[in-house]
Amino acid sequence: MIPDEAEAVDAALEAAEEGDLVLIFGDQIDRTWRQITGTGIDEPAVGAGQGGEPVT
Repeated sequence: MIPDEAEAVDAALEAAEEGDLVLIFGDQIDRTWRQITGTGIDEPAVGAGQGGEPVT
């Protein structure tokens, strides 16, 4: 178990292989989403209805 949320997300993303389904239940949604998508922390997060592309 990895108690730090950011470290746990990093570990899950690094361990994932092509075709894996990774479920992340985070408390710090903006930071976690930026971490998953690879966008910078200083960039504004794209929320629902703000013109973001759907995840496929």
